[in-house]
Amino acid sequence: MERKAILVVDDHDAVRESLCDILSLRGYIVRSVSNGLDALSECDANLYDLVIVDIRMPGINGVESIRQIQDLLDYKPYFIAMSAYAVDVLREEADRLGVIEFFSKPLEIPKLIQAIEKILTR
Repeated sequence: MERKAILVVDDHDAVRESLCDILSLRGYIVRSVSNGLDALSECDANLYDLVIVDIRMPGINGVESIRQIQDLLDYKPYFIAMSAYAVDVLREEADRLGVIEFFSKPLEIPKLIQAIEKILTR
């Protein structure tokens, strides 16, 4: 079976490191970046099956990152969004962009893993 590639985009080091460790142990190829601009560069340079993106980040927020990634790429990765804040407007916009799942922080890792596995076996 082909190993799936996941990009984690979050401005908090601990979240990125934890998700990378957990997902790597499950056999995924995982990279992470700390902001939306780096996410654009990373998605342009490498193929990702899934991008997990924090909605509230300094600079380019997660929704704008998703929009720009979709506009930039010839391929379409799946997106999961997450946030520690009530950001209904951004959440609605993320839904319109085709975000498949939205998780509140702190993350419930078993539910996140279940969603990732469901998405990547489509």
